[in-house]
Amino acid sequence: MKLVFSLSKENISLAKSEVLRLLKPRYFLLVDNYLFVTVNKISDDYYRLAYAKKAYLLLFSARQEWLKERIDCFEWGNHYSGSYRLGLSNFKDSRNLKRGEKNEVTDALFYSIRSKIKRKPNVNLSNPKTKFEFVILNNRVYALRELWKNKQDFSSRKAHNRPFLHPTSLHPKLARACINLSGKKSGTILDPFCGSGGILIEAGLLGFKVVGNDLEKKMLSGAEKNLKYFKIRDFKLVNKDALKLGQKASAIITDVPYGKGSKLKQDLQGLVKDFLKSSYSKASVIVLMLPDFVDIKKAKGKWRIVGKFEHYLHKSLTKKIYLLEK
Repeated sequence: MKLVFSLSKENISLAKSEVLRLLKPRYFLLVDNYLFVTVNKISDDYYRLAYAKKAYLLLFSARQEWLKERIDCFEWGNHYSGSYRLGLSNFKDSRNLKRGEKNEVTDALFYSIRSKIKRKPNVNLSNPKTKFEFVILNNRVYALRELWKNKQDFSSRKAHNRPFLHPTSLHPKLARACINLSGKKSGTILDPFCGSGGILIEAGLLGFKVVGNDLEKKMLSGAEKNLKYFKIRDFKLVNKDALKLGQKASAIITDVPYGKGSKLKQDLQGLVKDFLKSSYSKASVIVLMLPDFVDIKKAKGKWRIVGKFEHYLHKSLTKKIYLLEK
């Protein structure tokens, strides 16, 4: 079964890896910001994604000049349900686009559906039950049926919308993506530098048990307020040094604090090295966020670097995101 994901251009590399880590497809191909994957079955894991905009079922593909013939012979009755809408993407960028071709494509689909279902189909532009989309990529048209659209309101969970505000907290969308990079769908997520709880909130909303450690009791108190505000119940907060982890977890997801907002007294390079050494026996995977001046190769110890991503924050700082496995 072939699926297609429309990825946000904010960070295509991160968006692609999110999908691949969660779905574990047999095959994938990235064309522009569309990710094509082959899977054994359709899952309901789309709702977890942060940087994917839509998920589609691939119906067919055809050269642009053969599109109307391909539309006519396709069995639309297997996909039409009650009403439909057709969206056309990238048609305006095609050199082969002729005047009025959009109307020709729209009409071709209408009459083909009508011939297959033996009645007049219902076109509903505002609230259709079936959403088709034709996308042109490299002079080839891909016919898609929408399965899912990302309606997550990540902005509503940004730091200033929480009862306890901490300005250095991760954007919820980035926190969600980092959780997805772990490839885990259940179990316990541990954040040893949890701060005000941004990562824990996103993990809790995905159904994970969450554990947060921090040296500052004030931050733990604030994290508790935030978790309860977003109705996260299965959580544990511990006033503990990140270098003295006790509990094992399915995955460790954390943003190591630094700069003026951090009260860590140890040099950051040494801290990361000691942390990765002490955490090796506590989880099988770590998603670690660091400033770009930390040398991960000197700090990783026995961990393997299986993924590396960059997230631009501002002109003087780019955050590095590392996916580490045993």
